Amino acid sequence: MIIENVLLFLGTLAAIGLGIALWKKFEPSIKRVDLSQVDLSAPLRGRELLSSQGIFKLAYRRGVWKAVFIFWLLYGAIVGGTFYALSIWGMRVVTNIVFYTFMCSTTTAIMLYRQITEALRALEIGKEPI
Repeated sequence: MIIENVLLFLGTLAAIGLGIALWKKFEPSIKRVDLSQVDLSAPLRGRELLSSQGIFKLAYRRGVWKAVFIFWLLYGAIVGGTFYALSIWGMRVVTNIVFYTFMCSTTTAIMLYRQITEALRALEIGKEPI
């Protein structure tokens, strides 16, 4: 039982590492172009926090780390709540809800961090991101 959990953890970390390494190669450039065209002077609304444009506005105003941390918390609450609701209804989706919630939200937050920093760099340079 313990060996299975350790192997699951190491396999998940390896898959995340490989996914992050290959993500940049396969990521569509349209998303980064859309982020660079966001109106940063427009006010930030609460419903925008779940979209990439709202997180980009927040990152521009407050900093990338704060924006990604807020996204990580919101995404973790959504994913964890979904897994918990499914487990209450008797669906055996996952055996360890906390672990999968943490891994899903962390992986998505890392990808979002890289995307936002590239879009901000392109915005500072004044050219369109590739």
